[in-house]
Amino acid sequence: MSAFITLKKYFLVLAAALAAAALAAFFMNYALKGPRLGFYFDFLSSRRPALSPPREILLVDTGEITESGTVIAVLDALIEFDADSLVLEVPVLGFSPVKSGDGGEIRRRLDEEFSLLGRNIRNLFEAIRMGSVSPSETGRYVGELVELAERGKERLSSAFIDRDTSSVRLEKEASVFGSVFRAEENFAPGDGAARRIRPVFPGGAGHAVYNALKKRWTRSDLEHTEYGPVLVNKNRDEETLIPLDLDGAVIAERYAAFRRIPLSVFTRYGETDRTLRNLLAAAEEPGLYSAVKPEKSPLYLFDYSEALRLDMLENPAEEARRAWKVSREEYVKSLDEFLSGPAEAALVSGYEELIATEDIDSRGVERLAVLRDDLIRTFRELRGSWEEFAALRQELEAALESSLCIMGPRPDSSGTLAAALIGGRCIVPGRSAHVLFWSLLAAFLAVACASRLKSAACLLSAPIFGAVLAFGFSWYFVISGYWIDPLIPAASAFAGILVFWIGSLVVMARGAAFFRRAYGNAAGKAWLKQLVRTGRPLPSARIKAAAAVMAVKDPALLAGEDQGDPASAAAAAEKFRKDASAILKKAGAVILGYERDMVIACFGSPLERICLNTIKGETPYRDDRSAQNGHHPAAKAGGFIMELFRLHPDLSWRFGVDFGECLFYWSGISGYTAFGRAVIRSRVLAGLASRYKAAILITEPVRERLSVPVRKLYSLGREGENKTHFYELLVKTFTGGQAVQ
Repeated sequence: MSAFITLKKYFLVLAAALAAAALAAFFMNYALKGPRLGFYFDFLSSRRPALSPPREILLVDTGEITESGTVIAVLDALIEFDADSLVLEVPVLGFSPVKSGDGGEIRRRLDEEFSLLGRNIRNLFEAIRMGSVSPSETGRYVGELVELAERGKERLSSAFIDRDTSSVRLEKEASVFGSVFRAEENFAPGDGAARRIRPVFPGGAGHAVYNALKKRWTRSDLEHTEYGPVLVNKNRDEETLIPLDLDGAVIAERYAAFRRIPLSVFTRYGETDRTLRNLLAAAEEPGLYSAVKPEKSPLYLFDYSEALRLDMLENPAEEARRAWKVSREEYVKSLDEFLSGPAEAALVSGYEELIATEDIDSRGVERLAVLRDDLIRTFRELRGSWEEFAALRQELEAALESSLCIMGPRPDSSGTLAAALIGGRCIVPGRSAHVLFWSLLAAFLAVACASRLKSAACLLSAPIFGAVLAFGFSWYFVISGYWIDPLIPAASAFAGILVFWIGSLVVMARGAAFFRRAYGNAAGKAWLKQLVRTGRPLPSARIKAAAAVMAVKDPALLAGEDQGDPASAAAAAEKFRKDASAILKKAGAVILGYERDMVIACFGSPLERICLNTIKGETPYRDDRSAQNGHHPAAKAGGFIMELFRLHPDLSWRFGVDFGECLFYWSGISGYTAFGRAVIRSRVLAGLASRYKAAILITEPVRERLSVPVRKLYSLGREGENKTHFYELLVKTFTGGQAVQ
């Protein structure tokens, strides 16, 4: 993102970003523990193919409360057609698992009846208020309300009077069936759209469906493993592990439509069975069974079956249950044979023969015709009831065989749990270790990618990477069924990128401030701004470069100090350094230091070269030795001085200029400075300028880059060393004025 972010600082900021991502993942995982499921989970689940529920699961929809007689009819059918189990999730009057003296089912039944009466009363008065009922008709409607209340009272009286008898009968029926499981009062139907259901409640109480299915396994326990709670179902040959969430609930898959059967089918089956018995009893007097052996008579077999039923209720043994079922099958078979056999035709033919006999008078013929018609009508009624009975029996037989029946007002949740337990299929909730690992890995990749972007792009990438990760984890859930809440990695990546961006801004701000402190006195505003932008060179860097070093001195400052006014001389020196520095910085030079009345600057320093190389449209320095090279540091220094004297011909400053290789570096004590022979020579020449009554003294390397008149003066160097000549740059030649004295 920036040159200020070194590799070390990058890893520090990255570590801080990952720490923030980890905290976000921990917090979100804690906040969403369970995990929390909602609309987005439902949306993703709808993208997964729905599973086909096990066929043995049968749902029976009921109202909010039911009668004992209704459950008895259901149990009769379950026993007769070999159902597997019955799970009761509806309160049964007189059979609900309520505490002694609680009267919960009584209150529910009273609420049901009086709510019906209350609705009708409110509807009547609303109709009167709106004018829909005229005053003359009010009496009729009130009478209907009174009649409705009387009927409700009769229903309540019948229910409460017969409650004990029905409860005893129901207890016996349940004992015979042997697989009735009632939901406890603390039963919870599930989370939303049958998403989350607990097989085992806190305290060890089992869900009614779980209790009904436990008999299928040799052992079924809730175990806590290193990966979290798991429901273990073991048989002799296999073991099924069902992963649970942190609260011990199954996160169910989405199932297609369950098999359902209306509760009315059971009640109609029992009512039709009783209707057939009444019709069979009524058919005995006309002699319908005259051609049937007494032991094969449907009426006899029905009564025999009822006797076996009572025996079964008193002695709920398997032999008694089997005997009753066999008797029911014989009864149904005999009834089918009777109604489809020749009995009716034979009886009708007998009546026809009697009617055709000449010995019977007209009154006898009429009597015989009436008996014949009654016989035909009786058979017609029997066949109608038989057809309805047979259809209901066929429907129940196909639906109930080996079925787990769940009976309640909202049985879908329990059906979903049953399907999950039977099939061993459910959504796998992400364990905390997995959630944190994958969230941090995703956050690390997101932060690593975002760190290569610029500051604004890095910030904008945070929601983008968060959305990408949310989509990725959502897609993985859709194809695999492994649920890691997409909000966790998305929030983790967002937090990581945001912290990385903030940390990078802090590092860049500190780096920019340090650059301004390091180079603020040395470079002009344009150069300083470009240096902060590029972040180079670092203050710790030591760079060698060929530069034209210029020392500027004002001889007038010493005269003021000699006059015994050091304060005035100091102020004048300060003003000179300030003015000279401003002019030099504006020209592009870099200040290297101050010495009393002298300012040292240079052209061609690493700071200036980096800026020229990065600014669009600027011409970088060229260090070739050709005299025509106008982009050489010495040429630029000479050009600056000539332009300065052209604009200010009376300038009293003295200049010493040399060109050579110097070592540039920054020091916390001296600031940005340079070491090299060129620095020393430029200072010496600036001091010699007044002695030679010259404005500008330059060395041979500088003269070679300038095509202006010069005067050779002397040479610099110690004995035994290569000496360098220095020259006076003739100012009057290019200023048009007098030479400086």
